[in-house]
Amino acid sequence: MKENNRFDIAVLLTKSLGDMKLGTGKTFSEALCLGHDISLWDVIAPYLTLHRFSLLFSTNQRKTTFREFLKYWIRPYRGVLASAMELISSHFGRKSVVRGDIRKKEQTVIFIGFIPNFFRDVLRPVAESMTTVSGIRVVVIGENKKLLSDDSSRGKVLYHSIWDNWPGDIKTKSKEMVQCLKTFEKTLSIRNLVDTFGNSGLKINKYKIEREFKWLFWRGLRRLIKQVVVADRILDHYKPALIVSADDTEQRCRVYSLLANSRNIPSLLIQQGLSGKDYPEWKFFSHTAVAAMGMDASADMIKQGISPEKITITGHPGFDQLKTIDRKLNTRIRSQLGIETKEKMILFVSQPYYVGAFSSAAARMEMIRAIAKVCSSIKGTRLIVKPHPGDRIQSLKKIIGKESRAIFIDKKKDIVPLVKACDVVVTFFSTVALQAIYAGRPVVNVAFPGSGGLRLYRESGATWVARSKDEIGEYIRLLIGETKMKEIASKEDARKEFLKKIAFKPDGGATDRVLELALKMVDTGG
Repeated sequence: MKENNRFDIAVLLTKSLGDMKLGTGKTFSEALCLGHDISLWDVIAPYLTLHRFSLLFSTNQRKTTFREFLKYWIRPYRGVLASAMELISSHFGRKSVVRGDIRKKEQTVIFIGFIPNFFRDVLRPVAESMTTVSGIRVVVIGENKKLLSDDSSRGKVLYHSIWDNWPGDIKTKSKEMVQCLKTFEKTLSIRNLVDTFGNSGLKINKYKIEREFKWLFWRGLRRLIKQVVVADRILDHYKPALIVSADDTEQRCRVYSLLANSRNIPSLLIQQGLSGKDYPEWKFFSHTAVAAMGMDASADMIKQGISPEKITITGHPGFDQLKTIDRKLNTRIRSQLGIETKEKMILFVSQPYYVGAFSSAAARMEMIRAIAKVCSSIKGTRLIVKPHPGDRIQSLKKIIGKESRAIFIDKKKDIVPLVKACDVVVTFFSTVALQAIYAGRPVVNVAFPGSGGLRLYRESGATWVARSKDEIGEYIRLLIGETKMKEIASKEDARKEFLKKIAFKPDGGATDRVLELALKMVDTGG
C-alpha cells in the first residue's frame, strides 16, 4: 500500500470516529470533552492519524506475527507502567504556586516550548525579539525550564514549567475528569467500535486497533487530562493576548491552541519543518494563523484545507543566523571536534524510520552503511554524525560501525554551527539540507532507488542526488576537490530558485516578519 493511501485512510478513520454518534446523542469527540471546553479527541487526533492508525492497514492478508502480536498486547500495559513512573518522577517537581506577577499595562504573549529543539530553532529568535517591544511580556511554557532557558535570554523571558501549577483544586479537577473517562469507557464497547470499522470494507487489523484503543483509554487520554487542567490554570493567570507555537500535531501544544480557540485568544503557528504534499499534518489545523516558510508550503496548507487568509509567508526565523559569517566560530567548532586543519568535514545528518519516510527500515540501514563506508574510504576527511532527535543513538552507531572513525554529536545539540563549519552536508531529505543550501553549503542527498522519502530535493536541481554507493563517493570527492567552486557554481541558479519557493526570502529577515505578524495579532486580537 502506498504511504499516501495509508494516510488518506487514517485521516478518514480518525475523522469518522470523532463524528460517530453514540447512544447518548453525543458524538465520540463530544463525549471526550469530559465536562471540559475542549475534546481530548481533538487533541490526540493528529498523533493517532500520523503515527498509529497509519500502521494498521494492509493490502494483503498477511497474518500478524507472534512478535507483532506480543508488541501490541504489551502496549496498553506499558502505558499503565509509564503513567505510574511519570507520577512518581513528577511528584517532587510539582509546586502549588503560579510564577510571575502580571502588570496591568502589559500584554502577555505565551510561547509553547514543550519540544526544546523546536523552541531553540524556531521560537526563541521571535521570543527574544519580542522582549524589546514596550508593553509586551514574554512567557515560555514547557515541561522543564532548564532545557529551554540560557544565559542570553534569562531575565528577558520568563521560563515557566507546567509543574509550577499543581495546587489542590487542579488535582481535584483532574480526578473528576479521569472518573468521567472511566465511566465513558465502561459504556463503550471497544470490540463493537472496532467491528464497525472492520465492516467498512477497509482491510484493518482488528486486533491491533483494539489494542490501540486500550492504550488510548489506559494511557493516552489520561495523561492529557493533567495537561488540560494545568493549561487552564496558566491561561487563567496570564490571560495572554497571543499564544505562539511551532507544532500543531504535538499533543501538549494542541491543548493550548484548542483552549485558545475556546477562549477567543488568537494563536500563531510558526512552521518549523518541511511540508509534504502527501503528509496530512495540516488536516487538523487548530491555530488562528500560520507563518509559512515559503510558497510551496503555503500551497500544501491550502490543499489540505487551511484558508489562504490564515497564511502569511514569512520564511523560517531559525534560518536567519545562517546568513551570518563567523570564521572564528567555525574554526573553534572544528577544533573542538578534533578535526585537523587540512581535513575536510563531512556532516551526515540522520533521520529515523517512520511511516511516510523511508520505504522500509532496511532501505534506510543500507544507505547509512553506504555513507559510512564511503566516507571512511576518502582520505583527508572526517565524518561527523548528527543524529536526529528521534534517533536511537546506539542503533545508529551499530549500523555505521566502529571502523568509520565517525564522531557522534549529542542529538540535542544545535546543528546550525555544524552546518556553517562543515564542507559538505550528507543527508536523506532532512530540513537540514534546506538549512545548508540557505547557508551556501553543498548538499548530497542520498536516495537509492525504491528507498522512499520526499522528492523535494531530488526534483530541485539544487543538490547532488546520490542513487548509489559509488555516486556518494563521486559527489563528495567533487565537492571537496580542487574544482569544488566550479561544481558548486553550477547549481547556483537552481539553488536561488529553490530557496525562493521553499524559504521565501533568504535574507535573514524572517524573524522580523514573524514578529510583525505576531504583534499585529496582539493589536487586533487575531
